Amino acid sequence: MRVPPHFVLRFLLLFYSLLLLAAANENNSSEIENCPNSFACGDFGDVHFPFSNTMSHECGLPIMNCNDLEAVREVQLGNQKWFQIENIYQQEDRSQINILDHDLQNLLSSKNCSAFFYKLTMPSLSPMMSFNILDTITIFRCIHNSTVPLPQNYSKYTNCSEYDIYFDPLRTDDVIPSSLSACSTIQLPFKTQSPDPISTVSDPYTFLTAQMHIEVELSKTCHDCYYKREGWCRLEGKLCSIDDTAPTQHKRGVLKPIKIGLIMGLGCGGVILIGYLFIILRKQEVFNYSGLGVPVFSYEELEKATNNFDPSSELGRGGFGRVYYGKLEDGREVAIKRLHERKRDYKHIKQFMNEIKLLTCLRHGNLVSLYGCTAPQSRELMLVYEYIPNGTVGDYLHGHLAEPGSLPWSVRLKIAIETAIALTYLHAFDIIHRDVKTNNILLDNNFSAILADFGISRWFPHDASHVSTAPQGTLGYLDPQYQQSHHLTKKSDVYSFGVVLIELISSLTVVDETRDVGEVNLANLAIKIIKRRAFTELVDPSLGFESNENVKRMIISVAELAFKCLQKDKKLRPSMFKVLEVLQIIESRKGRPEHLGTHGVGISCRDIHIPSLTSLDLVGVASLKNLTPKRPHQTI
Repeated sequence: MRVPPHFVLRFLLLFYSLLLLAAANENNSSEIENCPNSFACGDFGDVHFPFSNTMSHECGLPIMNCNDLEAVREVQLGNQKWFQIENIYQQEDRSQINILDHDLQNLLSSKNCSAFFYKLTMPSLSPMMSFNILDTITIFRCIHNSTVPLPQNYSKYTNCSEYDIYFDPLRTDDVIPSSLSACSTIQLPFKTQSPDPISTVSDPYTFLTAQMHIEVELSKTCHDCYYKREGWCRLEGKLCSIDDTAPTQHKRGVLKPIKIGLIMGLGCGGVILIGYLFIILRKQEVFNYSGLGVPVFSYEELEKATNNFDPSSELGRGGFGRVYYGKLEDGREVAIKRLHERKRDYKHIKQFMNEIKLLTCLRHGNLVSLYGCTAPQSRELMLVYEYIPNGTVGDYLHGHLAEPGSLPWSVRLKIAIETAIALTYLHAFDIIHRDVKTNNILLDNNFSAILADFGISRWFPHDASHVSTAPQGTLGYLDPQYQQSHHLTKKSDVYSFGVVLIELISSLTVVDETRDVGEVNLANLAIKIIKRRAFTELVDPSLGFESNENVKRMIISVAELAFKCLQKDKKLRPSMFKVLEVLQIIESRKGRPEHLGTHGVGISCRDIHIPSLTSLDLVGVASLKNLTPKRPHQTI
């Protein structure tokens, strides 16, 4: 009788897991074990340093209950109390954790004046790391009945028995008004987005929050230890756990030789068998090119096209790998994305296949074209795209091509409209891009916008309200509601596009740690400025905002549209189709306010021609599975 491979796989997994566990316990000693490179933590996905699980707390900030799906996950910051984790976001060497402080929450919800004595400080783990609490406001606590002149723009709260509370909801800097110099000061977290104008708030409990956004920054010594020397930065004992005289013994993720011998002796055969069965079961699922009609290139062809992957041909790097310029034998110029060998794992291979499946189904002038890829059995996995020669929008706004006047306002508005068209096209087919940012918007020789990078894009079920998935994307562009709830919707792309609009207006970087606390993220900075209608503080001076009335009106209208896109509540954001409508009206009416409404949204478009789905170059009308390409792939 033939035994199904799934049963064999399960048996081998169980058997060899027990063997490996026994071997690990047998060799256990009082020495500190090597820390795990990463660990699974429920909905947060794989988490890595500077966090650790509670079994290896000396390796980083301990998180508990990762394996308990029903329990609240908590983190201990330094030697302080445990905090509930709302979300963790990590991108390369950047980490941000959103936490909920239950003690502060109880004080705020009961309007207890002890909240204004709350010590909002995080321990310094120098020389290992430091914490930066984002989005805080300075509160002044003054003795009751003292004669304190009310500073301009400040509000006064008098419902506490012994103290009066002074605050300016729109002010997040550390400047202390002279009239409040004798008062005590505290820092408390505040809601960056609220349905009510924060400038009209007189009750501080309405805008204060117990949710904190904390950036974790490694010291230079710790950063170099972990990322350059491949050692472990520890909370206890020697700061950098690495032996330079015997690097193979102590490098991160490498077990000691005696343990390697024991475990490999017991488990090597099992790993080979399990791996073989796993490949058999998974290979057809992951590498299924059938029916896609994607041209396949050989490794040798692409090696020749890039002059043996000459470093001078490198166009850029990303999480996937490196991108090279190449020229095929038929004369086509191409961009070749090369998957890093160390990232040839199931997760990255699925992203590789995801991009192939999407781009072989889609055809649009504002989406990058896929020419083909290497075969599954090729020595390296590569994707071959049309070459877009003019760099990215990010390069021109704040990168190596940034110069005053290099992108005039008319070009920026054109880029915004064409990117909105591309996203509207995707959303019409229930596809969420998930990583909309200026570095993923390419520019051709005519400065037309080409949206690229679909590795983490998702199909969205037509009848679903959201897709539950761990947050992925780029820090600064990521929808905060998606970060907190793990509910991905099309409105998540709308939020990211709102950040792109602010970039086009300001030429500022999305994350800048030199800005004031609470303004590190460009979205937060823009929201504060737009609420005060202080547009000159935001707009790139080279755009002619002060000298050209038409440009000024258009920029203000786009800023107000971006404000709607950046609402924390996704229900308050417009759809991408509505965003496109508004942008086209701004362009056609030259920003005349009588056609735009108070905030550039919620307007009547009956007198404006809005392209139909057909004129947006949609291919097909039903399912992507049955799409007929607008033009066939060129095979070689």
